Amino acid sequence: MGRVIGQEYDNIRCRCIDIDKTVDIDSIFSELGQKKFIFNVSYRNGERYIQSLQRETLDSNGRDKIQIREKGVYIVAGGSGGIGLEICRYLAAEKKVSMTFRFCNFIAFKFCCFMAKKLFLSLK
Repeated sequence: MGRVIGQEYDNIRCRCIDIDKTVDIDSIFSELGQKKFIFNVSYRNGERYIQSLQRETLDSNGRDKIQIREKGVYIVAGGSGGIGLEICRYLAAEKKVSMTFRFCNFIAFKFCCFMAKKLFLSLK
C-alpha cells in the first residue's frame, strides 16, 4: 500500500526504512531529508542498502548448473499457475522426485490436483 499511495495522492509520500539496533537517529533523519526518493531502504550494522534491479543474461547451458537429486523432495509454493506447473513438469521429467505444494485456498488445491494428474498421465 505504501508503494502505490503516492501514485494515487500527489500530496502523500511514503517510505519504508528498515533499521536494526545499531542505526543512529542521524541516519534516519538524513534518510528522510534525501532529495532522491527511494521507497525501500535498509540499514544493517551501519551500512545503507537500497533495492535495485539489474539485467542478467542466462547462458544456454543454464540447466546444467541445476542439480536435481534422485528421490529428492521439492516444494513448489503456489504451484497451480503456469510457471509452477512448468517447474513441476521439468523436475518430473529429469529425475524421480517427490513434489509437495503449498496452497492459499481450496480452489487452487483442486486445480493443482487436476493438473498434477494430467502431468502424471502425460509422462507415462
